[in-house]
Amino acid sequence: MRVGLVGTSRWAVHVHGASARAHPVADLVGVWGRTPERASAAAAELNCAVAATFDELVEACDVLTFAVPPDVQSRLALRAATAGRRLVLEKPLTLDVASGQALVDAIGDTPSAVMLTRRWEPRTALQLQELAAQGGWSSGRACFVNALTEEFLDASPWRRAHGALWDVGPHALSVLEAVLGRVTDLRAASGRDGIVVLLLRHDSGAVSTAELSLTATPAAAETSVSFRGAQGRSHELPPIGVEEVRAAHSAALSAVASGTGDSGLDASYGLHLTRLLAQAW
Repeated sequence: MRVGLVGTSRWAVHVHGASARAHPVADLVGVWGRTPERASAAAAELNCAVAATFDELVEACDVLTFAVPPDVQSRLALRAATAGRRLVLEKPLTLDVASGQALVDAIGDTPSAVMLTRRWEPRTALQLQELAAQGGWSSGRACFVNALTEEFLDASPWRRAHGALWDVGPHALSVLEAVLGRVTDLRAASGRDGIVVLLLRHDSGAVSTAELSLTATPAAAETSVSFRGAQGRSHELPPIGVEEVRAAHSAALSAVASGTGDSGLDASYGLHLTRLLAQAW
């Protein structure tokens, strides 16, 4: 399976690229980026070729894994999907429903996956499956409150413009839905320190909250997910480090490569999340 990497950031190289290089059935054949110097550096680190153009990378690959800003992803992935390539996409899928729908339409039945880290990481995915099977949960809480530096945000204009809702919102929504079911009603409120709070109702009848921020103070930062019901309170989900993130990408890549798994974490689900984010936005 020939894999091409779209993107040259640290996340692109050290997660998407490193995972593809280590994958048992993947052959990382090339990388493309908008800045030739960064693309060359990424290719040297990953020991693969540099594609002169995006279309050249598409021609050389069976699967493309994207690690670029969502507005860039929506345009480039549409071209790759039209060419029939399998796709591993970052979250959010797109920044608006119209471009998300166009991408999903172009993908059709071609295998795709959205990098919702905690849904793909094997340990966390298993725990979420067990919690869902247990049932009986009346409420849930997901807290993705980060303390990113100004330097980091300056290097990521889309995060500064769209905030925590679009960056970590997909993670929060996807883990809550994994256990409590699809969101049927959503309310949103914003506060100081970039905080966004979502109040959600699920098709199981349960309710949940999501607390999101990228710009909290370090002392206020927290990442946690828990559920409550008559049986008590669930254990927190396991922590995620770089190795776990690579394992998540590897699982997504395997699903796309096989084309047989029904993970429910494809581009159509990414569009569902985009609809929820747009409603809250």
